[in-house]
Formats: sequence, C-alpha cells, structure tokens
Amino acid sequence: MASIAAQPAIEPRQDFTAGHACLITGIAVSSMAIAAFLSYVARLRTARDRALERRGVLEPPGRMGDLAIAVRYASAAGTGRDRGVLYEVMETPFGARVVMGDVHAGGRPAVMQVIARVLGEIREASQYEPSLEGMAARAEACVSRSVAAGVFMTAVFAEFSGAAEVVLLSCGHAPVPLVASDDGVRTAAYGARPPVGLAELAADAPLLRQELFAAGQTLVLCSDGVAEARGPGGACYPLEERLARLAVTAGWRTGGVQERADLLRSDLLAFAGDGLGDDAVLLLVERVPSARSAPVALT
Repeated sequence: MASIAAQPAIEPRQDFTAGHACLITGIAVSSMAIAAFLSYVARLRTARDRALERRGVLEPPGRMGDLAIAVRYASAAGTGRDRGVLYEVMETPFGARVVMGDVHAGGRPAVMQVIARVLGEIREASQYEPSLEGMAARAEACVSRSVAAGVFMTAVFAEFSGAAEVVLLSCGHAPVPLVASDDGVRTAAYGARPPVGLAELAADAPLLRQELFAAGQTLVLCSDGVAEARGPGGACYPLEERLARLAVTAGWRTGGVQERADLLRSDLLAFAGDGLGDDAVLLLVERVPSARSAPVALT
C-alpha cells in the first residue's frame, strides 16, 4: 500500500525531471547558437577593423548633434609597445564629451589593461560627473588602484555643452588642442593637471575656461605619436604650422571632417615617411553649420 500511495508522487517528479532535462538541452543548444553567432560577428568586426586600419581609419564615432567626428590612425609597426592610445566619444547629460589619451606602461599587457579599465571608468563617470575634473579624478582613482606604480596616462578631455563653445582639460598631454577655421589656426585655452596617475604632483585645481568653438571650426586632438613623428632631418612634426597650411587649401575648405582628417593624416605621413616612432592617432571634431546639421544618433 505504501508503494502504491507513493506512485502518484513519483510520476510527476519523473515528468519534471524529463522536462527539466529538455529545458537544459534547449538552453545548451541556444547557448551554442549564440556563441557561434557572436564568433561570426567577431570575425566580421576583425575583418572590418583590419580593412579600416589599412586605410588608416579607426571606426569613426560618426555624428552627435551638430558635431561631426573623424578619427585617423597611422601605425608604427613593431614600436611603441610600452605605450598605447585610447579615445572615446560619449553622449552625456552634460553634453558631448571626448577624451584622447596616451597610456605609458611597462609592456603591452599592462597598456591594454590600463586602457580597458580607464575606458570603462570614463564611460560610467561621464553619465553623472558634472565636470571634466570629476571625470579626470575618476580616471586617476582607477589608474592608482588597479595598476603598478610608474604607470600613467596623459590625456585631453573636451566637453561640448553649449552651441558655440568647448571646455578643455589637459592632463599632462603635450600635443596641445588646436582649432582651425577660415581665420587660421589657434591654440585652444584649457585647464591643466598632471598626467593621470600622478595626481600628487598637482598644486591647485585648474580653472576651466570656455573656448570659442563656433560653426565651421574644427578642433584637432592628437596622440603623442603625431607630435613626436620625425622627418628626414630629425625634426618633429610641426602640427600647428602644417595645419595652418592645410586650412587655407581648397580641399580643406570645401571638404567635411572626414576629408580634413584624410588630408592631415596624408600630410603627417608625407612628412614623417618611416619616422613614426609610435602609433599616431588624429581626432577631429567639426562644429557643423546649422543649415547642414540634423540630430543624428551616434553610431
């Protein structure tokens, strides 16, 4: 009698076990399909990224409101293994924000570790830190707590919160931000801090200044590899001088930000030839005239 009474309780349990096994099998098959799909997408992205690199193009952030953005890359193969470049363009509650930085670390693994962690910290901080100084402080904390001593990063932070201005903060970044327009090329005003990871060198907090950045103007940010590129005679690439020459050409004045980025990269390579001692990255931001602008989502 006891065994008969127990039977109804056992049968549903067997049905549940069978159903559970089917569910697990279904999940496993789905996981395999997802993994295969992600692997396929990764291969597509790798092929696309390699094609872009051959043309000197890093995947452009595209358009954000009235800002058009282009990034160009020139590789110094086999060199610069103790340094790496990071950049990011972010849409935030405080306006569009851009960061360009050079990471100085002990070997490629450390460089990649710093880049991954700092980018994650910056992306998160951009959504609630009301100032560029706050973002720089978050990056500082990230570098200080997560990597070995002696690792640091030079960087430029930019915020486009108004219709005709930009706010800039430089953390020990030697290539100064430049603004090109029909009136010529000028050095942009910016707040200054020590490199990220060396905050103990700071004396006082900088006073950030709003710099005029109106329609038709192009902000040029670059990595150390651009400023340190050397010509045949050993002279470093004079970015401001060469940019001033390009800014009066028909190609620059009639082209958009993508064409301008191509011109500047081509000029850098023509000057340096094989003299690139480090990977070089150029990031150009153009304020598009209102007649040409339309809100476009960042891609």
